[in-house]
Amino acid sequence: GAFRDWGEVANAANLGGRNDWRTLTKDEWNYLFVSRPAAAEKYGYGSVDGKNGVIILPDEWTLPDGLEFTPGESEWANVANVYDIDRWMKMEKAGAIFLPAAGWRTGTKVSYANSDGNYWSATYYSSVSAYDVYFFDSYLKAEHSSTRRSGRSVRLVR
Repeated sequence: GAFRDWGEVANAANLGGRNDWRTLTKDEWNYLFVSRPAAAEKYGYGSVDGKNGVIILPDEWTLPDGLEFTPGESEWANVANVYDIDRWMKMEKAGAIFLPAAGWRTGTKVSYANSDGNYWSATYYSSVSAYDVYFFDSYLKAEHSSTRRSGRSVRLVR
């Protein structure tokens, strides 16, 4: 079928056709992880309430008092950015975003939850594939691609 942005699908299904939400493009994901000034200092592996994932900081960032943040990829077993809900709420209020390592779906089976993460982009790769962001233990690739039939996570933005 035709390639569609997940945000368009969500808007049509749940928001009465409003156009508030959309999926990041490949270039936007690449900006966050690779090409923005000091990109490597503005994301890091972490754990929020016992769930592994990647934390993304905004371009303009001030670390909340009493908290720490260590940038970069790390092994899940040695991740430095560990937050309970109260500490994470302070990070989120300051603009941090958490992408859980939610694994992926094949049919009705979910694999690699809490160890791997894949997030779709809105950028077409081929007639059967789209770009995504892929991360797992000590590895992150901002310009990965997967077949569109694969069940990847979606992070919508406004």
